[in-house]
Amino acid sequence: MAIILQSVRVLRAKRVVLDDVNLTVMPGEVVGVLGENGAGKSTLLDAIAGEITPAMGQLTLSGFNLADLGVVEQSRLRAVLPQKPSLSFDMTVTEVIEMGAYPFPEAGSPEVDAWVKQALVWVDLTAVAPRHYLALSGGEQQRVQLARILVQSLAITASGEKPFILLDEPAASLDARHQIELMRCLRHLAAQHQAGVLVALHDINLAARWCDRLVLLAEGRIASQGAPPVALTAQALKKTFGLEMVVLPHPLEEGGVLVLDRVTC
Repeated sequence: MAIILQSVRVLRAKRVVLDDVNLTVMPGEVVGVLGENGAGKSTLLDAIAGEITPAMGQLTLSGFNLADLGVVEQSRLRAVLPQKPSLSFDMTVTEVIEMGAYPFPEAGSPEVDAWVKQALVWVDLTAVAPRHYLALSGGEQQRVQLARILVQSLAITASGEKPFILLDEPAASLDARHQIELMRCLRHLAAQHQAGVLVALHDINLAARWCDRLVLLAEGRIASQGAPPVALTAQALKKTFGLEMVVLPHPLEEGGVLVLDRVTC
């Protein structure tokens, strides 16, 4: 079971945004998507989340043609954290996180409570569980939304499926510590719960440190993909970001890489 895209083309307002995209996300791995604004990262995630129907190609989720799955069926296989999750209702943190279990009405209250408690620990928000969501800072709200999809992922696992998690720039409003905790949590879900994770990121070195594989998007096409040392070449980075960069061996992590720009002040 996997997420599989074969020769996928996606249009927005009759304009080609993604073209000839071939990508596989397997259970147990974290795959990072990198690219400039407008490169197609969000569109890629929207297509896999069922928000956009590809104009061409095939997209399958856990062995099913995505177009054949209803919203509830998709929600029982994958969890999605959009770039700007919105919530206007004055709910408590706990109530928002419990929403992750909505696609699983068969789950009992003790089970859901245990998932919520675990998710709160993972995102470091146990102390604010009784507070109202709208009273939190932007970074705290982002972590609450992350906890919601973590509960959904645990529910998918409990149902006997391997969860897939789609996250669109989840680290954007987080401080350095919580960015690292986010990626550590995603790695834990991949390793311990066999989740397949696809995460769009802006920080090249954060992605290189925590992702098993990287996909570099440039103008809607895949410029490079593979393990970080394979995907992050100076040529691919130049094509993706338009910058001269140097790729160095990581000083602390064997086999890892560190990317620095050559831009002078």
